[in-house]
Amino acid sequence: MKWIQHVCKGIRIGRSIRAKMLLFILLLSAIEFICAFLMISLIYRSSNIEKSYEDNARTLNNIEVQLSVNREKVNSFMLDIQGDPIFMQSLSMIVQEGNTKEELETWALRAQERIRNNLRLKEDLLIAEIHVAGQPQAKINVVQSVSRGFWDEYEKKYMKNVLAIPGKMLVFVPENEAHLVFSRAQPIQYKKQNLGYYCINVVFNQNRITQILKQNMPDASRQAVFFDEEGAILSRTSALFDGMSAVDLGVLEPGRGINTNATGQWTYQTRYLEVVNMYVSVMTDMSSIDLTGRSFLLSVGLIAISMIIMTFLAALLITKWINRPIRELTRQFGEILSTSPRKPLVVQGSAELESVADGINMLLEKQELLIRDNYRNKILEKNARIELLQVQINPHFVFNTLDVINWFIYENRNKEAGEVLLALGEMLRYSTYQYRSFVPLKEEIRQIKNYLHIQLIRYDYSFRVEVDMEDGLEDYMIPCLIIQPLVENAVKYGVTRKESGGHLSVSAVRGQGEMVITVFDNGPGMTREQIARALHGDASLDSSISGIGLRNVNQRMILLFGEPYAISVESEPNFYTRIMIRLPLRSESA
Repeated sequence: MKWIQHVCKGIRIGRSIRAKMLLFILLLSAIEFICAFLMISLIYRSSNIEKSYEDNARTLNNIEVQLSVNREKVNSFMLDIQGDPIFMQSLSMIVQEGNTKEELETWALRAQERIRNNLRLKEDLLIAEIHVAGQPQAKINVVQSVSRGFWDEYEKKYMKNVLAIPGKMLVFVPENEAHLVFSRAQPIQYKKQNLGYYCINVVFNQNRITQILKQNMPDASRQAVFFDEEGAILSRTSALFDGMSAVDLGVLEPGRGINTNATGQWTYQTRYLEVVNMYVSVMTDMSSIDLTGRSFLLSVGLIAISMIIMTFLAALLITKWINRPIRELTRQFGEILSTSPRKPLVVQGSAELESVADGINMLLEKQELLIRDNYRNKILEKNARIELLQVQINPHFVFNTLDVINWFIYENRNKEAGEVLLALGEMLRYSTYQYRSFVPLKEEIRQIKNYLHIQLIRYDYSFRVEVDMEDGLEDYMIPCLIIQPLVENAVKYGVTRKESGGHLSVSAVRGQGEMVITVFDNGPGMTREQIARALHGDASLDSSISGIGLRNVNQRMILLFGEPYAISVESEPNFYTRIMIRLPLRSESA
């Protein structure tokens, strides 16, 4: 295929960005999907093992329930025998002295008949026998299918343990026999007299145990063994474990896990069953778990391979789309840039980036020249614009104040004219002869008070004024004459347009790392459109607002501190206008 040839060529020459990107995406995708495949495999295998543990535990529960049911049947049979008066009479006559052989046989037959009548389980699954303590000759059996040595072992080694705890059912496991013997010692009572004890034994044979185990095995992948404390296997579900013990299988200790033995690798769960005083272990072949997951993992692998191929094809289209503007950029650099020699940037391994680097080198050379030539001009232009904006403010205020002085003289209000003239002179000295770009806040506030004093006299104190400065801000520097245009607007277009109750306030407070100056008036306010025109429009504005003052202050703030420090105007028509200036805290020594 053509794309394969392209990739091989990219590997050989090692210079094409597109080929490198394709190879990188392919490699990255392969690594990602391999990792995902391995992770899914581990998760799936762990999930199957956990499910195997749960199945083993469920099987153990079923086995325990069935053994408990059989034990209860044995227990019920023993209680019925104990409550049978004919059986107890026959047994009491047997243990008495002076009986002839014929009389003993007669009483033994009667006792045996009563046992048969009370036998609840099938005779092929249950063997019952009666042993009288201290009288070996007094023995009654219902089914004699075990060896004499079986009962001799019981009488010599275990019968004393049963007699030591009358009324409690114990379990006896004879040597070299695959049986369980449920045994209980009961008193021989006749006419309210205790004539001794007898042991009633019920044999649970291997066939019955094996049958219960096999009933709970769904298939050959799950097996079970029944063993004693020494690990000797009493019953098993498969000949696979012939000649082995629980120690050989690695399932002797209660609990669960994974082990490996001569028969393979298994998950197992071992439990001690008190109902029979024995251990049972259920095992599941690990190969069945792995086989169960192979089809799923194969499907995942096929999906992963398909996704890798689709990712590579998508990457082919994407890299083609990315490569197109790079080539176009190279062409444009070749057209618009000069060929003046200079020390180039060194970019290795990519022909496209080398071309781009050549163009950047030439562009940087031109930029260095432009920066050196224009930096000084831009600084001078910025300073000139700030000074021009500041000068635009002064004539507007001076002319208005001179009109006020002229009117006071005409009205023979010489005292007021003198106060206004003194305030005006101080302000002119502040703004003209002592001009600086930045002044302490306290000096600017002093000039604001002079200005407001002039206006209060002019308008016969028809409005109320508040000037408040937070302690500690007096010596921080602010741009000269940055507040007066805002106060002037608030007087001219705000409080003086109210017939009464005008209120104007100026405050300076400390914010988070900055100073916030607020000018507030309760005049007629402005709409959003009027605010936008006042801040950013041209000189042809609505006569009801002062656009020049707001625009000039806004431009000064942007020129001095940048766009984030543009002034903020909040206004509600017919209610109020609030203008806020945010300034970085700058001390006089800074």
